[in-house]
Amino acid sequence: MAVKVSNLNTPSPFDETFSLDEVNFYLFDANKIHSEKLPLLIKSNLHKNEQLICLQRKRLSAQKEFVASRTLIKYLLAQHYNINYQSIELSFNQQQLQLQAYNDNKLIPCTLSLAHSSGMLLFAIVKNTINNKPIKMGVDIEEVKQGRDFQALADNSFPLTECKQIQQSGILGFYRFWTLKEAFSKMLPQPMTTTLKENIQEKLADLHVKSGRYMHFDLSVVTEKAFKNKSVTVLNSPDFFEKFFPISEFENN
Repeated sequence: MAVKVSNLNTPSPFDETFSLDEVNFYLFDANKIHSEKLPLLIKSNLHKNEQLICLQRKRLSAQKEFVASRTLIKYLLAQHYNINYQSIELSFNQQQLQLQAYNDNKLIPCTLSLAHSSGMLLFAIVKNTINNKPIKMGVDIEEVKQGRDFQALADNSFPLTECKQIQQSGILGFYRFWTLKEAFSKMLPQPMTTTLKENIQEKLADLHVKSGRYMHFDLSVVTEKAFKNKSVTVLNSPDFFEKFFPISEFENN
């Protein structure tokens, strides 16, 4: 997939033509959030239920991923539906295996897919129906870790045909299989443990797939229907939240 960069130098970091009538893909490096600002961002940007879940995460990097993903997605929803940002809550439905958005406890009609790896976020957002047809999609991103025994992982989890292909393609082939399987699992949705054992190339034959690499990350998108947007927007700023949601606006909250 192609990558376009938004440096967040304007009041809104998103394209002025943003619409949930089309699938939108975004990347953001949550490691860029300043650690000293994190407690205030948790309090200011997250719903009370989201705050509880975020604080259960022990690693600072995991808290940054959580704050960044919720802030970005909720801002887009507030912008599109013209609703109050503070009334939006994101919650993961364990039965349906899907991230869902609520406005004052009412389900917002959108489809979301979110993935993160080593602080890098990839997410997709669109209305839940287009032309009265439900939207099914999944995304995944994985950091390519060179020291990993990828062949042993593949031999223990993947079908034999895929293991043989990975022997030829090496570590990059392993991560491509992995992101495709994760994205496919989220699109259905079904547990990743089920997808690992399946031949993913056969499963993807009638679906729409885009994959690529950004820096040292592999990413994949799987959708049931074709989509026009073939690029991922990288939100690129070390001061993202200070520009996007000025800290001074929240200091008295």
